[in-house]
Amino acid sequence: MGYCDKGRTGTNVHSPTNTRSKSNACHFIDIFDFIFVAHPDSGRTEGKESERTQITGFAEAVVNFTENFTEIKDESEFQYRYVNTSKQLHVYIQVESGKFIIGTGVNKELSINEDYVLRGSAIKAVLITAYKMFRLFFGPFSRLVTDNSVHLKNRLEYFFSRYLPQLRLHRMPLLDVFCGVDYLSLDSINYLRIENLLDDLVETFPQISKTVFFYQERLITYSVSKTDLPILYRYLTQHLLSRSLKEELQPEKYSRRDSVHRGKFLTGLVVPCKNRSVDDKCDAKLPVVYLCDDDNEQRLAPYEMIVFRALNATVCMFIQKSIDAQFLQQLDDYLGPELTALASLIAESYDNLNDMSRKENEFHFVYFNPESLSLKTSLMENIDSSRSSNLPSVPSSVYKSVCDLFDEFLENNDFGETSAKLDTDWWLIVKKVNKRFLLLILRSATLTAPAEVQQHVNDIIKINFDTVFLF
Repeated sequence: MGYCDKGRTGTNVHSPTNTRSKSNACHFIDIFDFIFVAHPDSGRTEGKESERTQITGFAEAVVNFTENFTEIKDESEFQYRYVNTSKQLHVYIQVESGKFIIGTGVNKELSINEDYVLRGSAIKAVLITAYKMFRLFFGPFSRLVTDNSVHLKNRLEYFFSRYLPQLRLHRMPLLDVFCGVDYLSLDSINYLRIENLLDDLVETFPQISKTVFFYQERLITYSVSKTDLPILYRYLTQHLLSRSLKEELQPEKYSRRDSVHRGKFLTGLVVPCKNRSVDDKCDAKLPVVYLCDDDNEQRLAPYEMIVFRALNATVCMFIQKSIDAQFLQQLDDYLGPELTALASLIAESYDNLNDMSRKENEFHFVYFNPESLSLKTSLMENIDSSRSSNLPSVPSSVYKSVCDLFDEFLENNDFGETSAKLDTDWWLIVKKVNKRFLLLILRSATLTAPAEVQQHVNDIIKINFDTVFLF
């Protein structure tokens, strides 16, 4: 049993355009040759699936052959293999105790044409994210293949035919490797208001087990497992919330006088009218997601997901007990006015926030804290930023040099610092302190001496990163 998609020559996925992207991301479907999911224990089907068998069989052979040469790693990690050929980079990951293999072949020539820096670690992270996204909505592969192997294959085809056309890779590969979360640092008063609202919400509706709170597409607080956070953040911000955000790019236009209730559900059926009899049966059909169980993080449990939005504020709630339309009506009556008022208060102070992601700087940067998963960068499009940056675009050669420096000096170290000057007046400064990572990309023809560069970097850190990066 297996699933295999041949990319541009297949029937499931087609590139929407041949126009080269000029954004900070490129489409995965424009550079990959195939992607597959294999279950070696179930055997193979010959005949019309012989081409699939060649792809997955080669991957299985590579995994089996290299098993004796691979260091034993923590069981929670994804085992992986890289295979470089003259035309492709193959990346294979093993999931669910090695029972399944997910792999892809990325075309090197197409990557060059798309100006994409091809790194195995980034493609590995993309495969892991794809697996976690599938698992979020359908559960583990093992659960589906136990019931019916055909059912799993159908689910895989359904998922990848929709997921792959939307999958974008950052041109800076480290952003995919880190897979972080963009936090919004609020003032303490508004943060306490949010925490009080969530506490009151859970007390009023004890069916709610976990919550996540966003303002625009940026995270403020959460009570889900940190293991689940990155994939939930990715789904909510890149898929569900993105449909609403573009209409709400000017938060300051709202005030508490505008409306008492601007809330709406982004998931589930429309709440019935108040004069409708509760006796009228109306199932509250909500999406089910699989999150870490509270008692055992190694085990997944199904939760119904409710997403409620008012102005630019979003509350995502997870419930294990079945609910009905009456519950949604009560939730709407309670949360609508409360969240509307809170979102208006946040909007009043939003423009005064001293936030790095919204500043116009003279340098590009990437900051990542693996403990909190906080990721801040100037190299990613921000939906709430309508202004164009005066910074020069970063060429792919600079991205490649950054990745080389990271792989060579800092990937496996908690502390370190390195810098490099490229031939085109670009300076790269990479610092790592207590696992916290900071990359600065500067372009200057006037900075020449290393001591001069060091002083300039220290000034940048003191002004912009002093509260999050200690050096």
